[in-house]
Amino acid sequence: MKILFFIFQPSDVRWVETGVNELAARGHDIHFMMERDRGQLSTEVLDVMQRQYANITYQLLPEVGPRSWISTARYVRSAVEYLRYLQQAYRDAPALLARIGRRTPLGVARLARLPVFRSRVGVAMLSAIYRALDAAAPCHSEIVELLQSQAPDIVLFTPLVVLNSVQPYYLATARQAGLRTGYCVGSWDHLSSKALLRDIPDRVFVWNDIQRDEAQRMHRVPASRIVVTGAQVFDFWFDLRPTSREVFCRRLDIDSAKPYILYVCSSPFLRSMAESRYVMRWITGLRSSGNPVLRDVTVVIRPHPKRAHEWREVPWRRRPNVVLWPVGGTLPFHKDEKADYFDSLYHARVVVGLNTSAMVESAVLNKPVLTILAPEFQESQTGTLHFRYLMNADYGLLHVAKSVAEHHGHLIAALQHPENMAARSGQFVNHFIRPRGRDVTAGQVFADEIESFGRNDAVEAERQSIASDMALCIARPVFAAIVAMRGRRARGDDNRLRRV
Repeated sequence: MKILFFIFQPSDVRWVETGVNELAARGHDIHFMMERDRGQLSTEVLDVMQRQYANITYQLLPEVGPRSWISTARYVRSAVEYLRYLQQAYRDAPALLARIGRRTPLGVARLARLPVFRSRVGVAMLSAIYRALDAAAPCHSEIVELLQSQAPDIVLFTPLVVLNSVQPYYLATARQAGLRTGYCVGSWDHLSSKALLRDIPDRVFVWNDIQRDEAQRMHRVPASRIVVTGAQVFDFWFDLRPTSREVFCRRLDIDSAKPYILYVCSSPFLRSMAESRYVMRWITGLRSSGNPVLRDVTVVIRPHPKRAHEWREVPWRRRPNVVLWPVGGTLPFHKDEKADYFDSLYHARVVVGLNTSAMVESAVLNKPVLTILAPEFQESQTGTLHFRYLMNADYGLLHVAKSVAEHHGHLIAALQHPENMAARSGQFVNHFIRPRGRDVTAGQVFADEIESFGRNDAVEAERQSIASDMALCIARPVFAAIVAMRGRRARGDDNRLRRV
């Protein structure tokens, strides 16, 4: 079986790595097509997979269509996404609206602020107009030719919900051609805080029942097309074995006989706010505590790799029993870096943070995970939908404090009796990461489901309703007119530049 797998950038393969490796080990051919070959670690992750399995290949996706078509399609998509975050479901998530607002053309935002469109009905009406224009974007012959040349049995996509990606247009073409299509949800927040699914694939592979609900409620995916596999991205955590505590603590120059708190830094939405300064205030609070356990405990800080530069101006070295490691921050993609990251979590007595996937990874290792609701980071915590899953009363892993005193109480309890505080982590893993069973590997489930999917009868081409067909008849000439206008403008700009 040949699987054509569209990714946005090379690092996206980490979300499906165990499943892809399992499929390759079973003899299936997997060919990745990526929109860009730069970014995190470039193609190194793919190169490692290719050296292990000769039937894994990759190439860079060629540019598709004229510049005016691409710019028009992206303009329309940005409008659809901006209007999504004006809906009732995101009323208490202003950070998401602010983030999408920074990427939205000014004209779209101004139009949405007009009195006629401010109501719920107005937002729905404007959204319907832009959705129709989005669906009217034609599939270019280059896309058709590429899919025909590859002749895949299954076409998969991840992350698909990136705002400026061309993946939706490849998906639409594949659906119209009657090819089997699937979407693999990459991260825990992709369905709730990224772009909408423009076309619904034949299969949507989700982590758990929470994402199943998001797919149905937010993206209108029929229940029959959703498959729960567990989270492949965390599979390797269940198999790693730690370095001895003495060896690891010697590397960090800390006392192996004493417990340490691991503070895992986040990548907050509000880029102007430095978490490093917040962490230093947090440490000051520990040291001024009336409890000797908190005054003397060792703190290991793991900087977020995208925000490591913040720590250059923070005097953390002046604080006793405080270590920043690794100083420059690292992305745990390679084997050694994964092992280092794993060791830092495994040997910690308790893990603290604001809102980061490191909290989920800590749960896999059955660690108590603590947070304090910080007013300055409210939009990065309770202002996001996915953070609320960590707080859920039934399955959430976090011990949440609303005050410094409450947080200190949680810390003391976790340092002295971690086993009593770790129960939430275990139930979270069973509900969120491996809902099919703690010992059931998500990658193997995914491979089984893909093979079953491949044995199904050929998928019929997508059929539109009469209402959809009428909307497309109106929207297509409008879209074509916008493309032509943008093309003339681009040619005019090019001519002016040549004259200069």
